[in-house]
Amino acid sequence: MNPELFILNQVQAAANSLYNVELESSLIQIQATRKEFEGDFTAVMFPLLKISKKSPEQTGTEIGEYI
Repeated sequence: MNPELFILNQVQAAANSLYNVELESSLIQIQATRKEFEGDFTAVMFPLLKISKKSPEQTGTEIGEYI
């Protein structure tokens, strides 16, 4: 399984568990991580904020801890 697909599946599972929603894969954006940050890939949180009803930082922390 490629890394982007793995992350996408994990974000979907996290959203299902944390927010009780089935996310369409089209809502999840995976990008290359910017050079000033650690890592290879990043899940963009902004499209998920309407679902989480929290800040990008809180949403990212919750999903990151779940994963």
